[in-house]
Amino acid sequence: MKSHVQESLALFTTRLLSNSCSRYHCSSCSSDQNGSGFVSIKPEDDAGIVHQEFQKWNNGGGTFHKSACVDPTVHIEFGAVVHSESVLGANVHVGSGAIIGPAVTIGQSTRIGYNVVLSNCTIGDSCVFHNGVCIGQDGFGFFVDECGDMVKKPQVSGI
Repeated sequence: MKSHVQESLALFTTRLLSNSCSRYHCSSCSSDQNGSGFVSIKPEDDAGIVHQEFQKWNNGGGTFHKSACVDPTVHIEFGAVVHSESVLGANVHVGSGAIIGPAVTIGQSTRIGYNVVLSNCTIGDSCVFHNGVCIGQDGFGFFVDECGDMVKKPQVSGI
């Protein structure tokens, strides 16, 4: 039996991708890459590290993993990275230096500022993340139990 959170996440992801799979760059979508807003980048950086799984996004110059599902209206600025299996909806703007971690889902019309780090999260529509924000990392989720001890509280919510 699915929990309410799992059902909501499934509904959100279905709604996000329901427009038309061909609108997105997505490994499970169309294999036609002409005019989709991305090009292959060199498979090796200056340090000799191989990055064959990442490609350059033409709308802004950032990079994304080939398994990410990115709407063609997304703007990924130079220096920003979108990792594997992430989903970015229509009109999302990702600022320079931002890191979108693996399997992060971002709803349409969301603005991600410079040097933002998102991981382990699902972001709704029309959100704004100011420069330097970190979401989804180990945080300050603690509470005092009945014995007076500080206990870590799991971070399981979406935004």
